[in-house]
Amino acid sequence: MLPGRVSLTLGTKLEHDYYNGFGVMPSARGVWNLSSRQAVWAAVSRALRTPSAKDTDSLNDAGGFVPPGGPPTVIQVEGNPKFLNEDLVAYEAGYRASMWQRVSIDLAAYYNSYGQLQTVEPQAPFFQPVPAPPHLILPLVYGNLMHGETHGIEVAGSWKAAAHWTLSPSYAFEQVHMHLYPASQDTQSVAGVEGSSPRNWARVDSRVDLPHGFDWDASATFNDRLTLQGTPAYTRVDTQLSWHARENVTIRAVGQNLANDHHLEFINGPGAGISGLMKRSAYGQMEWRF
Repeated sequence: MLPGRVSLTLGTKLEHDYYNGFGVMPSARGVWNLSSRQAVWAAVSRALRTPSAKDTDSLNDAGGFVPPGGPPTVIQVEGNPKFLNEDLVAYEAGYRASMWQRVSIDLAAYYNSYGQLQTVEPQAPFFQPVPAPPHLILPLVYGNLMHGETHGIEVAGSWKAAAHWTLSPSYAFEQVHMHLYPASQDTQSVAGVEGSSPRNWARVDSRVDLPHGFDWDASATFNDRLTLQGTPAYTRVDTQLSWHARENVTIRAVGQNLANDHHLEFINGPGAGISGLMKRSAYGQMEWRF
């Protein structure tokens, strides 16, 4: 240990839930200040997601169909009273530096290991006479038969390009790999988890401090495609002009999603409709603090 240059923080969280009793979530974080302008850090921690009533006690009809020559068929999703805690162990490391008084950079890399993740397991079909007409039930029960890992890097920086102008670029890259335990018969959860996170994400923020109480903020964001249900990549541009008329009064003109008339950000599950369709918009705002 180097006094004043190296620090280590240890801790844990203890949590008790009705379904699985006590859970222990320890963490350790260390920082090494290489100089007054540079530091490296590393951390390892554990987290748990405890079951909810949906995981353990729910009973929902997820859909239905009438096959040719067969009875009406209903897909039913049931909770599992023996649902376990989902588990995460996260490993992180990074580097921070301030250079030349105008530039700063923050680099981070991570590896996350997941266990006992939620799956949807098919059970034996059965007939149900009521409510009429008699119909076939295809039951699906929540299980904990998936595990996997994610890993990636994140980069963020700040550049004071001029006395009144600051640029802040950032970038993130992530890969997601999920796997089923041998006992699982789930055919959708792996693709659902892997396909719901973008592999690449990038953003540039700009801020200009103008005379007479004005400032102008703008940003451009790129979001990579989601392979789940084929959601395409998109770029959005937002801007905001603010006038601080008085110490407690601010007037803003805001434009959102200016790059395109509209873009799709995500698709909900079957029957929930498309709620991630973002359209170009503009509005004004007045804020009075008292």
